[in-house]
Amino acid sequence: MFLPILAGILLLGVCVFFHELGHFLIGKLAGVRPRVFSIGYGRGLLFKRRKGTIYQITAIPLGGYVQFYGDDPSDQTRKMRKGDFFSVGPWRRIALAFGGPLFSILLGFVIVFILLQTGYRPMDNIIRVDQKSALYKAGLRDGDRIVQIDGSNTPSFDRIVYETGFAKAETIEAVIERAGVRQQLQLPITRS
Repeated sequence: MFLPILAGILLLGVCVFFHELGHFLIGKLAGVRPRVFSIGYGRGLLFKRRKGTIYQITAIPLGGYVQFYGDDPSDQTRKMRKGDFFSVGPWRRIALAFGGPLFSILLGFVIVFILLQTGYRPMDNIIRVDQKSALYKAGLRDGDRIVQIDGSNTPSFDRIVYETGFAKAETIEAVIERAGVRQQLQLPITRS
């Protein structure tokens, strides 16, 4: 029970890190100086100051933020300096705001690319059937490949779920492949 929670927090931390890294890097490219790069909220547990920026990991690792110099418009006491958030034009500030979502999207593509390069494949259309199920009684066997449902091709398990989920009748007409031979079956749909 504890391991999945810890893994979820770690995965969230990686996603937050890349999102905030997008804001941070695009901000630097736009000429805005970052004041704080934080993973998490609250008191900093681990932190280091480098070139005017505080890098920290905090006690509550759920989230994060990048704070730029001069990004508080209500602070009227501070004089505007070069590199402050509002010292750059609106297009640079828009690019800075877009940097986080852009890096989040790029992280998704990188993860999918790595998964595909390491041999991961989405679930296929090979079926596992319990001998006591209604599908077994209708003729479906363990290891059969469902290649069509009601005339629509089903190359993946996701497509099988889609086609059965939106079926209008109580049964579907499935084309299955068993040992290289195709045959048609009428399969019942169980709705919960």
